[in-house]
Amino acid sequence: MSNYDIVIVGGGLVGNSLALALRHSSLRIAGIEAIDYEQKEDHSDDNRAIGLSYTSERILQKLGVWPHI
Repeated sequence: MSNYDIVIVGGGLVGNSLALALRHSSLRIAGIEAIDYEQKEDHSDDNRAIGLSYTSERILQKLGVWPHI
């Protein structure tokens, strides 16, 4: 069994942001999702709305993803 320094449960906005923020660290990171994407029956995009604060915008800017949103 592999050992990890951090296990991120859930690949939503917060989990993915954390993984992205730690991508250049030396930490061994694992991500766990409840359902394997390949096994999902519905592969449509999630169309739920989200509200972000100015601080959230700044964090996403520092992660380099704000221009893609």
